[in-house]
Amino acid sequence: IKENIDKDETLAVIPEGQIFNLIHRKKYDFFNSTFTPLDFETFGEKTIIERLKKKKTDYIIFYPRNTKDYGKETICYDYGVDFCNYVIDNYIKIEPIENSKKVAIFKIKK
Repeated sequence: IKENIDKDETLAVIPEGQIFNLIHRKKYDFFNSTFTPLDFETFGEKTIIERLKKKKTDYIIFYPRNTKDYGKETICYDYGVDFCNYVIDNYIKIEPIENSKKVAIFKIKK
């Protein structure tokens, strides 16, 4: 992160990445603090997409996390499908990070 993302660029780690932003000292000024099923139920998927369009977050990072505790297991499959399609259509996929889990990174199209 420190080597590849400029200090002023923003990122959001999906579905829950507040700690990630804090550790890496990255800005996170998106209205909802997480992207769990509860956020999608509370704010509505269309609203979350509209906020993302307005904020123009530079990077979206999908970190595989089971959200079954929130009522639905996996973002892009069990919930947030339109949100994920918006990211795919408006961001460029960058080489994934390989570790014990596959982390997908998307950068906004300019």
